Formats: sequence, structure tokens, C-alpha cells
Amino acid sequence: MYWRTHMHWIILSIVTLTFSVYVLHLYHVNSTTFWKPLTNISFVPRIFHFISVEPFLKYNEEISEDVTSIINEWKLKNTDFEVILWTASNIKNKFPILANLLQKIPVSSWISNIVRYKVSYEYGGLYLDTDVMAIRSVQPLLKQFHSGFVVCERPRTNNLLIVGPCKLIGTAVIASTQHNTLMKRVFEKSVYLTEQYLPTIDTTNFSYNKGKRVSGPILLTREFKKSEVPVMGSITFFPCDWSNRSKCVYKRFVNGSKIIYGMHLWKKRWGDRNV
Repeated sequence: MYWRTHMHWIILSIVTLTFSVYVLHLYHVNSTTFWKPLTNISFVPRIFHFISVEPFLKYNEEISEDVTSIINEWKLKNTDFEVILWTASNIKNKFPILANLLQKIPVSSWISNIVRYKVSYEYGGLYLDTDVMAIRSVQPLLKQFHSGFVVCERPRTNNLLIVGPCKLIGTAVIASTQHNTLMKRVFEKSVYLTEQYLPTIDTTNFSYNKGKRVSGPILLTREFKKSEVPVMGSITFFPCDWSNRSKCVYKRFVNGSKIIYGMHLWKKRWGDRNV
């Protein structure tokens, strides 16, 4: 009787253990299946990218007070963000092959366009022109749109997201995940077009207004695919327009709509913004 009872408990223990192992296996499989997609979700790194360059990528590490003030304000409103200011020295250091091409370009904005695509692809983060003032923290926006975003310049809208097609995507503000396919494609296309176009112009006497659009908003708009990243409405970072800069007054927007995160001043620091 004792041995029969003992064997019964042994068998019951084996069955229980086997069942437990099976349940744990199922849990592991299901939990892996459930969580695995999360590992594939990309987020915009907490990095601000700013660019300050001269024509032909000449060395000039002197940063104006108004640019420094704008950068500091973004840091103040986003304290846990890293800030990278791209100048001739660190561009040449990080991207020596690309720098060889940039040193042939006579327009700062042209250089800057190519660099912003490059650093957005390589590092991810939020690129901002140095004349985009900080209105409020961008962290809620990046949390909501973790895959990044671009901002529509035309048509103008007061909505958070553009409704309908965007006719012109601005390049003053770009939020990108690391190794973003859009940034890769636009960077490669801008380099290709630049290499084709440079030999056809006189770089010592180049006219901004007659230049082809080989790197700026028109190129970004052409290469953009709707499915890639959300398109923010102009109010988010362009609450005032370049056609009427008198309305670009900080006090008008700092206590305004909660979906205004920055204000582009449209200073055209580097000449024709569309090159």
C-alpha cells in the first residue's frame, strides 16, 4: 500500500512538472511574440542638430550671439537632450569624404542641406535651423510621433497634422530616427545632383536666385513618400510665414496654441534657402 501511494505521488509530480514546463514554454513563446515588435520600433533620439557653416566649408568657429541664444533656449526647454552644433571642423572630422565635395560648394545653405540629411540619417534626432526659436518642449511631440516627422510649408494650416497632400515640405525642422530611409534617400540624391551640377556653374560668381534646386525643400518634397513619416502642419514650427516676417514676434506665440513648438524667423542666414 505504501509503495502504491508513493508511486502515485511520483507520477503526479512528474505530470505536474511536465505541465508546468509546457505552460512556461507557452508563456515564453507568447511573451516573445508579444514583445518582439517593440524591439523593432524606432524612436527619435534626444539629440538636437544645428549647423553653422561658411561657403566652401571654410573654417569659422565663431558663433553669433543670437544663434547661441536660440540654441540655449532649446536646451533650457529640453534639458535631457544632447546638442550637436555642426561646423566645418567637426564635419571634416566625421565625414572627410563628404567634406571634399562640400568644399566645392559656394552657398552655405546648399552645404547645410546636405549635412542635415547626413547627420539625420547617421545619428537621428531633431534638426533645427539656427533661426528657429523655441516656444515649448518638443518631448510631447516626439513621444506622440516617435518615428519622426517633417513639417509642411505649403499649404499653411492651423492643424497639428496636414490634411491632404503637402505641396512643399520645409527643411528647417526635421525629426528623424537613426538610419531613416527617407534621410538616406534624400542625402544620396542631393549628393548625386550636386556632383552633376557643380561642374556646370561658375562657383566664384554664382547667382543664388538662378541656381537649380538640388538639395532643399523641393528635393525633399519630391523624394518624400506619404507612408514614411507624419507631416506636421505649418503652425507647429512655422506659425508665421516668410512672406510676412513682421508677424514673427515671439510674444505672439509663446502663450498661444499648445501645438506651436517653435517659431521660424526666416532670416535666410545663408542666402537662397531653396538651393
